[in-house]
Amino acid sequence: MAGAKPYELHDRNRPVNALTNAYECADGRWLMLAGKQSAWPTIATALGRSDLLDDPRFSDKTAIAQHAADLAAVLEAEFKSQPLAHWQPGLDKARVPYGVVQTPEEAAEDPQLRASGIVVPIEDATDVEYTVNNPINLRGLDRVPSRRAPEHGEHNDEVLAELGFSAEDIAELREQNAIPVATEQETTK
Repeated sequence: MAGAKPYELHDRNRPVNALTNAYECADGRWLMLAGKQSAWPTIATALGRSDLLDDPRFSDKTAIAQHAADLAAVLEAEFKSQPLAHWQPGLDKARVPYGVVQTPEEAAEDPQLRASGIVVPIEDATDVEYTVNNPINLRGLDRVPSRRAPEHGEHNDEVLAELGFSAEDIAELREQNAIPVATEQETTK
């Protein structure tokens, strides 16, 4: 990386900016605040905690930066006290930038993720309908459709045949339980 210094992992208990951090609500749903430190008065008011504006630890941008861990702890307790549905109207009305962290099921059905080709159907799978698409695009090459991962030992016969084992050798290995019997998914092809 030519001497570059990578970013450290984000510690949500000790964030650089507590107003750009993930918080869990009482119902187990998560939201991600995306506010600047200068937005603190708006956020405090939206949460019904204008009293925090008088706290010297959170009185201005410099104090908020110095006490980001303290503010994160206060916000964590506040958000944890009510379900997501309680917080959304106030945050929306105050135009506080935030996002709801989707469940895997919600993300899989998200129209934007589907339209942009990030969540795609998976071929040949009996127990999974979708997957996350390969994030790499190479100019001039079409993406290969996503397929299910092979079952354990699913391609044993093909691999062993390529290595020179005969059908009889493979059958004998299977009888000796040296290789597994074909899975249900393999036999239904």
